Amino acid sequence: MVLATEKQFIRETPSPPWIKALADSVLAEAATYSEAATASVIAAQILKTCPGFTQDQVAELLSLSAQRPGYVGRVANPRFGEPSFIVSELKGWVFEVILWRDLVTAIHEHSVTGAFKVVQGLRLHFTFEYLGVSVLEDVPLTSRGKLSPKHVEILEAGDVREVLPGDDFIHALWPLDKPCMTIVLAKKGAGISRSYAAPAFRFEEELAQGELDSRMPYLRALEKFDQVRLRNEAIPFVLGEISLAATILLLVTFEIDPIDEACWKIVSRVLSERWSQSVIDDIRETCGLDLLFMRALRLRLGAENQIHRFDLAVAFYAGLLPPHLLRHMYSLRKKLQLT
Repeated sequence: MVLATEKQFIRETPSPPWIKALADSVLAEAATYSEAATASVIAAQILKTCPGFTQDQVAELLSLSAQRPGYVGRVANPRFGEPSFIVSELKGWVFEVILWRDLVTAIHEHSVTGAFKVVQGLRLHFTFEYLGVSVLEDVPLTSRGKLSPKHVEILEAGDVREVLPGDDFIHALWPLDKPCMTIVLAKKGAGISRSYAAPAFRFEEELAQGELDSRMPYLRALEKFDQVRLRNEAIPFVLGEISLAATILLLVTFEIDPIDEACWKIVSRVLSERWSQSVIDDIRETCGLDLLFMRALRLRLGAENQIHRFDLAVAFYAGLLPPHLLRHMYSLRKKLQLT
């Protein structure tokens, strides 16, 4: 889940009157609380009392969401899911709707404080902590540490979870139903929203993606007619010019597989001019996991039921979860089979 307040979504399509009325009512209640109160607690309390939506209402919102612009540049590498939209705002509070069809979220944190509520659809919810953090680059702000899973659960309609800013709340969502719907009530913050590239890195993905935008037309054009030159010359040349965060995005976008020893020998030679071997090893492991993530998403497009989508989540997260959480996932799968 990435809030529209953090991604600057265009707000062109008017919301249905019934959801606008609900949003205005929720925001009016939230705005009555003092600044001293904890916004996440307030938001969670309010969302717990919000009514569920009918199937016709969900269908109307699905149709509305389809008209909204998606993430620019996310067609080939959709790390965060489908467009969400803000329904209403009041005194720094935002009410937002998120509708999921085919995609999932990457591991991320938020700049806002608030809560989200599941309205429709089951989804896996993973939470993490980030340990041993050291800053590697200032722009985009890129850190290296250890991403450690804390908990995994299945959320269903009616469940509410608080959202805290920064690394106090690091999480990821993997919808098991199509569609899934979530509503969000949040207080805007002054911080930044950062992405995590397991197992080691944290960065501002939009800034990193911006570094690649001017270079992508040339690389994509070269990709169409000269794969050898792309991998042996063009990509290594670009790697020598961009940040570590953009490096990860570039390698994953062009699916430079870490098990391709010949290709990685070239990549490593370029990266060694700026980074130690231990950092390069982390980059290599990160790219392997990100490629696994992308392949799981592609397979997920054809998944026919909850169990198939669950198993694809296991395929990706198995390499990150400690044994006790992996066992817990299998117990969740058994419960899901019985429902």
